[in-house]
Amino acid sequence: MKLRIGVLTLALGVIAGGVWAHGNKVHVQGTVEKIRPDSLSVRAKDGKPVEVKLAASTVYLLRSNNQDKPAKFSDLAIGYLVVIHATPKDNTLEADEVKFSVPTAPKPAVAAPSKAKSRETPVSDPLKPPDDRSAFSARARPSALPITRGFAPPPA
Repeated sequence: MKLRIGVLTLALGVIAGGVWAHGNKVHVQGTVEKIRPDSLSVRAKDGKPVEVKLAASTVYLLRSNNQDKPAKFSDLAIGYLVVIHATPKDNTLEADEVKFSVPTAPKPAVAAPSKAKSRETPVSDPLKPPDDRSAFSARARPSALPITRGFAPPPA
């Protein structure tokens, strides 16, 4: 019983720590729609536009090859993906950190695999004469006449 209470207390502590990890910071994730000298307009993942004010102390990081590299405001462009850590001030958000990356080009569509081919030989139209005159064609060899019951006249 004491073990269950201990595990429950530990789990609640981990969950509560995750909730307060960023304090009163707000995360804004989305795509840059407008760039102004003092703010960014971002289309959030939920589709709503979010305006974030920029300060002189805002830190910019370019995410490339799973690494964050220092960047400048001038490196940002419309269409870039951003994650902004912002502090609520009055009725606005002020960015502390703007992490951005260049969107990847969409991968080309892969053709759907074709159906497995049947092992059976396709049946051609019996009324249509064969196109090839190879050595295996019945028309090329007169001796390859069909076998009939009874007497068959010798080939000419």
